[in-house]
Formats: sequence, structure tokens, C-alpha cells
Amino acid sequence: MRNQPEKTSCFEIKALGEYTKIYKNVLPDEDDETITANLEFRIRLAKDLWIPITVKYDTERSNFLGFLNITYNFGRI
Repeated sequence: MRNQPEKTSCFEIKALGEYTKIYKNVLPDEDDETITANLEFRIRLAKDLWIPITVKYDTERSNFLGFLNITYNFGRI
């Protein structure tokens, strides 16, 4: 065993892009294609408890969207 404590991150940032296409049953006021640029900030509250905050930027309409989730990992494989 090591004398050093396990090194775990307390804060993570993930950048990604998203493309969404609706092939059937598009509503009259809905776009059939959407492209967004996303950033996800994750803050660790406990060993298996995270609070991810996702910020999406709609490139076509220049809108920012924000989403807040709570994630808990029940087990590890």
C-alpha cells in the first residue's frame, strides 16, 4: 500500500459538439436539424456524487441553453 492518498479530480471540463436530425414527424415550429457546441462542467461533491452543468450554444440561432443534473455512481465495474 502507498502512503499517498488516491488522487481524484474535483472538477472536470468536457467540450463537445452535437448534431441532431429528426427524420419523421417534425412539428411545424421545430427544426429538423440542430447543431450545437457544448461545454460540460462537472463538480465532485463526494466520491461517487457529481453535479454536471451543461452549457449548449446553438450555432444557428446564437442562443445559450443551460442544464443542471445530479449524477450518482451506484457501483464500479
